[in-house]
Amino acid sequence: MRPITTTRTIAIFMTATARRISPSRQRAVSALVAIQVHEVRPRERLRDTALRQVDMVKLAAGTLLILSGALLVSSA
Repeated sequence: MRPITTTRTIAIFMTATARRISPSRQRAVSALVAIQVHEVRPRERLRDTALRQVDMVKLAAGTLLILSGALLVSSA
């Protein structure tokens, strides 16, 4: 018998929830997938937001570097 881990406990709970939603096996699996997708979306949205913020910081740093280089050349 496998040890009960947090991931396995969550999977068991989600399967039980899906079966309560719909007793047929196929519908239970579909409901389980829908629950998993619903849980993943906020994390993906958070990751995408963080990546956009990193891209904006890189763009700002590059712009600042170009402007400081132009200022250095014009003052020479």
